Amino acid sequence: MEFVTSRRTLLRAVAAAASLGPVLGNAGGAHAAGRDRAGEARGTHGLTVPEQRMRGVYETALTPYKYGVVLENDLGFVDGPCVFRIGSAWYMTYFVLHGQDGLRNGYTTELARSEDLLHWEPLGTLLPFRSGAWDAAQAAGSIALPNTAWGASHPHTYGGRYWMSYFGGDQEGFEPGPLALSMASSATPLTPSTWTRRDAPVLAPGDADARWWENYRHFRSTVIHDPGGTLGAPFVMFYNARGGTRYEWTERIGLAVSNDMTSWTRYRTDPVISNPPLDSDGGISGDPQIVRMGDVWVMFYFGAFWRNGAFNTFACSYDLVNWTKWSGPMLLAPTEGFDRTYAHKPWVVQHEGTVYHFYTAVGDKRSIAVATSRDLSSRRRTGAEQVTASYTHWKNSVTSVRDGSTDPGTSSQDIWTAFETPNFYDWVEVAFPRPRSVSGLRLHVHDDGAHIRPPRHYDVEVDAGGGWVTVSGQARVPADCVAGANTVTFSPVTARRIRLYLHHRRGGVQPSSGGTYSGLTEIEIL
Repeated sequence: MEFVTSRRTLLRAVAAAASLGPVLGNAGGAHAAGRDRAGEARGTHGLTVPEQRMRGVYETALTPYKYGVVLENDLGFVDGPCVFRIGSAWYMTYFVLHGQDGLRNGYTTELARSEDLLHWEPLGTLLPFRSGAWDAAQAAGSIALPNTAWGASHPHTYGGRYWMSYFGGDQEGFEPGPLALSMASSATPLTPSTWTRRDAPVLAPGDADARWWENYRHFRSTVIHDPGGTLGAPFVMFYNARGGTRYEWTERIGLAVSNDMTSWTRYRTDPVISNPPLDSDGGISGDPQIVRMGDVWVMFYFGAFWRNGAFNTFACSYDLVNWTKWSGPMLLAPTEGFDRTYAHKPWVVQHEGTVYHFYTAVGDKRSIAVATSRDLSSRRRTGAEQVTASYTHWKNSVTSVRDGSTDPGTSSQDIWTAFETPNFYDWVEVAFPRPRSVSGLRLHVHDDGAHIRPPRHYDVEVDAGGGWVTVSGQARVPADCVAGANTVTFSPVTARRIRLYLHHRRGGVQPSSGGTYSGLTEIEIL
């Protein structure tokens, strides 16, 4: 895809970014020096960040208003937001899991642009697939050297280049095989095919010095510049990896340091973040982001399977090594249809007094959403309708019910079904860009004569701003739901959102091919 940024804008933006310049030092001596400097960094603070200071961070970063999905694609799988600024525009690196003929091939790293942090335009691919390389089929990256000061946004350069850390591999699929970490750099970061990658990983699970907790797969990393050299080197990488005795479930966050952004040395034997504790397996802590709030370092990261579901939380440190984990309410958790399964993988920025918490939302599809510290729902653009569901079969698409076509088509993406749902009923929700009058729905019900049949009953709820209420006086034609068109009317109501509840003929967990579930080709709003 062609990038739309002009050369003049690009050169002006690159010149505006701060350059760190070359940094000299000996990476081999980082560990011993790092321990001493970490102690100096703590000063009189000690190892633990006090509860009062932790709560202050929580209140500062809290984003109770979920604006909604800001980036998605037809593949249904976008992930890993990382937001930064070059010039006056905002940019986001993220990764896409590609699929072909039903087979997901692997990750590439993409770029999007925004003027206001709410409306994003995909620009193209930064790290594509490349044949014959160690990272031929996987390259999932995030911009490196972000300005860690709370409220700052422009990334630093080093050696006149922008940098990206990424995890990669040569096996196709969804996060398969021995994924490893590496670096890429570019003098023109907003232009495709200009990122230079290394010919080998910088950290890999098969390294001779790989730690016990990272001996299976490496995942997302973030690289910061620490001008104080707290750990004995100017560049610090935080990364999460999978290992231990139960590879499939346990991920922890550890450290590496570098003097030149290309040669990396592991720091410590144990990870710095582990949930549950080090002597047990079974939880995920990952996708760290580091910011500086006054005298304390803050790590935003996600957790999964050691509390309910997948969610975002944080930890604090005075020295980048000893981290106090927040034990209070989750910073962000699933609450909406679009993130009902997971609300995780954070990237948090503060701009002009408003906090924007970007995250990977998993509901009907995997997309990127944002929550904010103040209500920005009035800034949704006209026509930016959001369609979600409590469950969608993986072959189908819930957005198809508002594509204007009642034809089931030839693709499974042209319909929505709840095939194999564990629920006895499911809902489909339409959220309007602004409140509108609604007086009924016309449902176009799909029936394949086998496992997708008209529901035995349906009902309508609306949210007019005070929460969900059942619409009174619903008149249905026909009275019982049938295949094809069904109309329900009621007295006009001004609604922000509307939900259609479908009670399946035989839902819930059933023997193989034993259930009958609901399906739709279109929902018309009357």
